[in-house]
Amino acid sequence: MTALWIILGIIAFIALLMLLRAGVKAEIAEGGTTVDIKYGPFRFRIIPAKKGKKRKAEKNKEEEEKKPKKGASAGRVLEIVRLVSDALGRLRRKLTIDRLELSVVYGSEDAAGTAVAYGAASAVMGTIVPLIENSFKLKKRDFSITPVFDRKTLEVLLRAQVSAALGSLVWIGLVMFVKLMGSKSK
Repeated sequence: MTALWIILGIIAFIALLMLLRAGVKAEIAEGGTTVDIKYGPFRFRIIPAKKGKKRKAEKNKEEEEKKPKKGASAGRVLEIVRLVSDALGRLRRKLTIDRLELSVVYGSEDAAGTAVAYGAASAVMGTIVPLIENSFKLKKRDFSITPVFDRKTLEVLLRAQVSAALGSLVWIGLVMFVKLMGSKSK
């Protein structure tokens, strides 16, 4: 009976781990790019990498460049593209964009050119935002375009925080792996 309780406890713990949300938080700004991975209460910084890891990565890149690269057949590439497309379609339904922020400050020396660019950017933003809102669950968004008429400048700030339940990601990964192995055997 004790073994049964231990097994049930392990199953409950694994189920709890699969229900926790895993996410990526990225920020692209003038100061640089940062990418963090978050799983439950834990957060790990990926970019910028630590200097020790960077050196190892550079050595690995040099070794890979020395090896001759072989290309895949066009049919194989097409199969992989189809599988990736299918995975993205499945992921789209499971993914939540917790926060999406885009801030653009644009200016040129020509005030009329700045105004025209502002109008074009607003039109593009008005087209893209509904596509994002209809494709994903979007919790919080903030898009702004600010024209500057007295100097030449371009400043872009992009912050995105995306998450999904780990169980969903594992399931999608398993389905794609099985499909990939099935297509490989054909």
